[in-house]
Amino acid sequence: NTTIGGNGGILLGGFTSRARLNNNSGDVLTLGPGQTISGIGQIVAETQIEGVLAPGIGVGTMNGARPVSLASGATFNCEFNDDGASDQFGSSSTVALDGTLDISFVDGFTASSPEAFTIITTGANGVSGRFDQVVGDAPPAPLVTRVVYESNRVRVGFVCPSDANLDGATDLGDLNAVLANFGTNASLGDVTGDGAVDLADLNLVLANFGTDCQG
Repeated sequence: NTTIGGNGGILLGGFTSRARLNNNSGDVLTLGPGQTISGIGQIVAETQIEGVLAPGIGVGTMNGARPVSLASGATFNCEFNDDGASDQFGSSSTVALDGTLDISFVDGFTASSPEAFTIITTGANGVSGRFDQVVGDAPPAPLVTRVVYESNRVRVGFVCPSDANLDGATDLGDLNAVLANFGTNASLGDVTGDGAVDLADLNLVLANFGTDCQG
């Protein structure tokens, strides 16, 4: 393996072939705890990130073409703005998650009404793992931050507690999400956030069925 240690940053500052993180040896490239990789270029080496992954220059998208994994001490920095956009990591390969999701509201965004964003996309069945914790900015009550992990994408919603599918309302879509995942630890359907889809989730959806999700 190849490791970049110490403290520093790698800025992928453009869309061209020069703005790529590569490792000609073909080994796994490890970015140590003091390293931050940011920008709008492309990761084309199999990479383990122990420091910070910060897509975008401002709000923007970084791409990946090889497996990327976040270690337990890593942080994924994600900005959300008032134009309905967020930072995003878009991979044609796989992304293995761990560590921390750090949320920042920028350019006047307050998450005062329900909204959902896709922050990671991958190839088929490319998402594995989950963030250990979510920190940073949060919406005003009664809205909550919900992270939904799917087979090929990760979404973040600022929604009401009973909105399982992040569509801004508590309806049949949410009831179906709970029932389809009942008895599992799926994030889609776990509206109570306790790590299991069970009667508590079903009861919360039923108690708020037919309501809109307004902060």
